[in-house]
Amino acid sequence: MGDGDAYNTTHGSGIPPDHPPNTGDNTMARRKLTKHTDPARGTVTLTVVGQEPITVRLDDLPEEIIRRAALHGIAQKLGDAVAGASARGDTAADMANTITALADRLREGRWNAGATAGGGLLAEAIAALTGRDPGTVRAKLADMSEEDKKALAKRPDVAAMVARIRAERLAERAADAGPLEL
Repeated sequence: MGDGDAYNTTHGSGIPPDHPPNTGDNTMARRKLTKHTDPARGTVTLTVVGQEPITVRLDDLPEEIIRRAALHGIAQKLGDAVAGASARGDTAADMANTITALADRLREGRWNAGATAGGGLLAEAIAALTGRDPGTVRAKLADMSEEDKKALAKRPDVAAMVARIRAERLAERAADAGPLEL
């Protein structure tokens, strides 16, 4: 979700409209909300269906609130970058690399850069396939465009190696989980 984007959510989670809707029958699931950020104007506007839009202007907020909101937003963005990492089989090092790469991009002033930064499973898979040092591969990936990294990730040999690494990690976690009891 980029700045200036408007989107609907069925349960306040920020899930874009192309995501399958929550089919649960509760009040929150039936509520419709549109959010719009306008960095140029310094505003956030939320509209609940059937209600008047509510706009908050940064210029109307005390500096301490702006600071807290900024820190909250940065923490949320960094955390979102590794959401689902365990399910994907990412290691702690993969997660740290992803967070570090995103923090570096934010420091460079790039909010909407892609999430495939030069690390994680892609680097590990390429290192395994080429016999190169993972650190060297990460550095090379960090210099590549997001489009080129996505193209690499889609190569059948790379995708298969990523899947194999994930499967191995899941198998290790499954072994550690102990016997399944129903």
